[in-house]
Amino acid sequence: MMLLANFVSRLGNKEMVESLFIDWLVHGKETLGEHDTVTLSARIEVGAIYLRSRNRYDDAREMLERAISGQEQIYGEEHPETLQSLSNLAILSFNQGRYEESEQISNRILAIHSRTLGPDHPSTLRVKFNMGAMYEVRKSYADAEPLMRTAYQSQLKQAGVFHPMVKHYEQCFVSVLTKL
Repeated sequence: MMLLANFVSRLGNKEMVESLFIDWLVHGKETLGEHDTVTLSARIEVGAIYLRSRNRYDDAREMLERAISGQEQIYGEEHPETLQSLSNLAILSFNQGRYEESEQISNRILAIHSRTLGPDHPSTLRVKFNMGAMYEVRKSYADAEPLMRTAYQSQLKQAGVFHPMVKHYEQCFVSVLTKL
């Protein structure tokens, strides 16, 4: 069912995709249990569908929070899938105007990445950059600047001036600098 749902999602039929992923979730819960990895994957997909639809934030939050709880039990808090779900929850919180909650979740992710991957790992830098972008949207440029500076300079050192991510970081960083 997962393969069919993923195939249909590429075709763009949103209603059918949602229906297939919900069926996958229900079937997974009934046959494999609430905290099976297949069920958790279905819950994350349904949450992502709700998140993208923008008018279903509360449904997305419920799906993500339940998935994170299961992922933490099965994989642990440092597992990449758990961290990705936390990142989605941080984005959702930000989109709902829950800025402090989003910041707390992002700081948690940043601490885990820094500890497990190191301060200059691309995933750690992406979290720093995204936090800087969240501050920029809130017009908190003084908070955004050091995060974006660190992400930009480290990425530049690692990947070089012509890397697309470096260019993106540079443009956003310069934008923040002009607003200070």
